[in-house]
Amino acid sequence: MKKMIFLNNQELSNVVEEMYLANGKTVSAEVSFCEESELDVVILSTDSETETVVMEDLQDDLGKHLGVEITEYDEMEVGDFGIGYVFFH
Repeated sequence: MKKMIFLNNQELSNVVEEMYLANGKTVSAEVSFCEESELDVVILSTDSETETVVMEDLQDDLGKHLGVEITEYDEMEVGDFGIGYVFFH
């Protein structure tokens, strides 16, 4: 049976920031969609640089941070919670 974790965009940004902070790096994270490549991305910003990371590339680290093995994800709108991401484990 598949289980899932739903995070709206702000919650996911916060979790990514916590994940990086746990590894000793302070970042600001913003979940976005790259029209050019048609991929879900997270834009990571520090005082000196900005990096765009494809969501799929964060899956393993995000799963470790949440204590689950993420097998896949999808963007989804869930009623009052709005648009966010469902991570299956």
